[in-house]
Amino acid sequence: MNNKVIPNTILSEALQWHLRVSEPDASAEIWTGLADWLAQDKLHNDAYDYVSHADADLNEWAELQTADVELVPANVDDAVFSTHNDNDDQTRQRWYTYGGLGLAASIILSIILWPQLSAPRYETIITKPGQTQIVQMGEGSRIHVNGDSEVTITKGNNRFAKLERGEAKFYVKHDARNPFTVLSGKFELVDQGTIFNVKRTPREFSVGVSEGAVTFRSDQKLVEISRGKMLSIGRTGGAVLKPIDPSYIGEWTRKQLTYDIAPIATVIADINRNTGLVVAIDPSITGRTFSGTIQLNDDPEKLMTQLEQLLDLDAQDTKQGWLLTQ
Repeated sequence: MNNKVIPNTILSEALQWHLRVSEPDASAEIWTGLADWLAQDKLHNDAYDYVSHADADLNEWAELQTADVELVPANVDDAVFSTHNDNDDQTRQRWYTYGGLGLAASIILSIILWPQLSAPRYETIITKPGQTQIVQMGEGSRIHVNGDSEVTITKGNNRFAKLERGEAKFYVKHDARNPFTVLSGKFELVDQGTIFNVKRTPREFSVGVSEGAVTFRSDQKLVEISRGKMLSIGRTGGAVLKPIDPSYIGEWTRKQLTYDIAPIATVIADINRNTGLVVAIDPSITGRTFSGTIQLNDDPEKLMTQLEQLLDLDAQDTKQGWLLTQ
């Protein structure tokens, strides 16, 4: 097994962030700072994961009243550790500081070679095309994950989620002291008492709000997205905030899709995600757009007939799936 080397400096930074967000009154700015730090480097995620795991085991370690941690440094950049029985209260007190977190700091700063953890801090929900899943986040909040999507949640923190790809609708019970935060790529969303839908694909990122409001943050820029507004960012980086009927936001949960001058490639990608079908379009029509509503019928042939009528195209059933042509 290959070990991963994490510099002491990164482990130290991870510990500081963990201490900040562990405070009961940790502000939204602190959570935002953590999200920024995690997005800077994959090693930051690894270090924070290890710090959190070490902290989770503190209660068990604290019960071992005769076990202390002895550092045996090898050089400036790495060290090893061992435990031994010792009744020296002064030695024990040296490690158990800051409500027990001093022990975590000692361990974190002494272990540089990354071990394989038996209990990961994160839980990842991955759905197949056509498959959805509801994740209960506690305290009246939940996440409805669409097909062909990936969402990561943090164990022990039901106020944070990360949309890696695909689409999800968030139903959040607002807590001003502990707002719900969603991270997706370099974008961050903070709820203000909200139902909102987030989509992240290679073509675009979008967030629409059907109730309440969401604060969008990227590159030090803040945008408040209120009810009936949708923010869309294309692959070139241009952002557009426009009004939308709130009932259209996240309506895929009701097996319906509504578009207003949407690229046909986006429409087909949504159909594939929601139904599990494999639908392709002829390259000659990729520049077309569509406005209207599509009912996601469970019968593939009926759905294809509907698409033929709405898009004015022919649907061919091939061995690889369906092909839409002029």
